[in-house]
Amino acid sequence: MSRVESNTPPRRKAGTDLTVADVMSADMLACTPDTPVAEAARRMSAARCSSIIVREGDDVLGIWTERDALSEDCVTADGTAIPIRDVMNAPVLTLPGGTTIGDAATRFKQRGIRHFLVVDARKRPIGIISQSDVVLNHGVEWFMRLQRVSSVLGDPPPMVAPHDPLSAATAVMRRDGRDAVAMETGAGDFAILTERDVLRQVATAGMDASCLHAATRPMQTVSEEDSLFNARNHMLAGSFRHIGVVDRAGRLTGLIGFGEIMQTIEHGYVEELEVALRERDSALRASEERYRSLVEASPDAIAVHRDRRILFINPAGARLLGAESASEVLGASFDDFLADADMDTASERLIVLEREVRSQPTEERFVRLDGLGMDVELRAMPITYNDEPAWQIVMSDITRRKEIEAELRRLASTDQLTGIHNRPHFEQHLDHELREASRFDQPVSLIMFDLNGFKRINDSLGHDAGDRALQTVANTIASYLRDTDLFARWGGDEFMILAPRTDPEGAWRLCTKLAHGLATTMASPLGPVGAAFALTGFEPDEQRRSLLKRLDLGVYRAKELDHDGLNGIARV
Repeated sequence: MSRVESNTPPRRKAGTDLTVADVMSADMLACTPDTPVAEAARRMSAARCSSIIVREGDDVLGIWTERDALSEDCVTADGTAIPIRDVMNAPVLTLPGGTTIGDAATRFKQRGIRHFLVVDARKRPIGIISQSDVVLNHGVEWFMRLQRVSSVLGDPPPMVAPHDPLSAATAVMRRDGRDAVAMETGAGDFAILTERDVLRQVATAGMDASCLHAATRPMQTVSEEDSLFNARNHMLAGSFRHIGVVDRAGRLTGLIGFGEIMQTIEHGYVEELEVALRERDSALRASEERYRSLVEASPDAIAVHRDRRILFINPAGARLLGAESASEVLGASFDDFLADADMDTASERLIVLEREVRSQPTEERFVRLDGLGMDVELRAMPITYNDEPAWQIVMSDITRRKEIEAELRRLASTDQLTGIHNRPHFEQHLDHELREASRFDQPVSLIMFDLNGFKRINDSLGHDAGDRALQTVANTIASYLRDTDLFARWGGDEFMILAPRTDPEGAWRLCTKLAHGLATTMASPLGPVGAAFALTGFEPDEQRRSLLKRLDLGVYRAKELDHDGLNGIARV
C-alpha cells in the first residue's frame, strides 16, 4: 500500500477541510517479509512508488522506502538479496483518516519521516500518505506565491564526481541526511542522483554503476528568484520531486524537494495566514492591514484595481511598471499601459479578466513608464478594499518566457544550417495549403529540386565548403521568392518550394528564373553547381503522398533532360 505518483491534479475541498483520507493513496503495494530487497525495489520502481508495506496476512509488519534503499545493507550486490524483513522499518507510524492536512504537515515535521499509514476508526489500514501528498494538497498557493525559492535554500548541494562509484554517492547521502546529490557533467550542465535513482539500481542489482550512469539528466532547474509556487508546479508538471536552483550566473546553489517546501507551510503560520484571508474577505479593517503588510513584502507585483483606477500597488508592482515609487502609478488604469493598437479590444479583455475570476490568466503586452515593452501575465481575484469591492491584480513579467517560447518555435520550424524552413514545418503547411486550394478552387504549385555537382564539393573540398554552398543556394533561391511562397530544405541537398495561387505555367517561369540565378551565382573551384527542378500543380482530391512521389520521379527525369550538367526542368 503505497503512493503511486501520477499527473492527476490534486483533489480539492475547501481549504482546511481537507483530510488525509481525501488525498491518501488506497493502492495496495505490499510484499511478504521474505521478499528479497531487489524484488521489492523492482516492484516499487515499476509502479513509481516511494514505499512498500511489508505484511503477513492481515498484519502490517513494517515499511520499506526509497530512503531505506540508501543503507549500507542494501547498496551492495549481496545486500540486494537479503529479505526485506531485515531492513524494513517497524512499527509503522499511523494517522487516523480524519486528520486534517494541516495537522499532518505538523506530524511529518515532528517525526522527520515521509510516510504515514492511514487507518480507520478500528485501526485498520486504509491507505498511505506521503509528504508529497501534503505539499500538493495543502491549499496555500497564495502564500507560496509570496515566498521565493531562495527563502528555503540551506547549505550548497552535495556534489559527487560523475565517474565516482554509486556507493560513494549513497555514502554522502547517508552522511549528510540528503535525499539527492548533484554532479556537473560539463558546459554548465548538471545531473541529479536521487533516492529513486538508487532504488532503480537496487532493483537491477546494478550497484557497480557509476554515479553518472545511475543519475537523471539533465537536471531541471529554477531560478533563486522564482516563487515556491512556480517551483512546485514545475515539479508537478514534470512528475519529479527534486529540482535544482541556479543563480543569475547559472551556478547551482541548491537542491530543493517537497521536504523544503514543507518547511514553508508549517501549520501554525499557515493557519494564521488563512485566518487573515478569511478576515480580509469579511472586509475587516484589521485584516486589511495584515493583507497590506503581506502584499508590501511580496516579491510578486500586486495591485488593487477598481473602476479602471489603481488604488494600491506594492513596490514590486511599481518597479514592474517602470515607476520609482507607487505614487507615480496610483490613479492610473492598466489600460494606460496596454501596447495593443486596438485599445478598445484590449480594454475589453481586462474587463473579462475581472469578470471571469476562475478563468485562465490573461497575457498582455505592456509599455512601461520608461518606454520599455514587456509581456505581462495578469491574474485577478475579488477582494474588499477600504470596505468596498475591488480587484487584486497579480502581475508577472513573462517577457523572457515569451522570447524563449518564440525562439523554440523558430528552432522547431527552421533548418539550422541554411536558416530556411525545415521539412516538418513544410509538411504541416503543405497540408493546410492543399486543403485551402481544394476548398476555394485555387491553383497551387510545388517545386522540388536537388543540386548537381554538390557531391564533388563535399568529397573534394570538405563538408565546411559543402555547408557554405548550401547556405549560398538557400540565399540565392530565397531572393527570387514571394513572401507568400514557402521555401524549405527537404533533406541533404534537396529543397522544396510551395507556391500558392500559382499555376504550372507560373511555376515553370519561376523555375527558369531560379535556374538562371543558380547558374550566375553558384560556382566553385571544381566548377559550377546547378540543380534538377521538378514542378507540378496540385490536382483536386489528390493525396499528399502521390503528389510528392510525382515530384520525386520528376527530379530524376530532370536530371535525364539536363544536357549541360547544370540545370534541368521537368513538369510532372
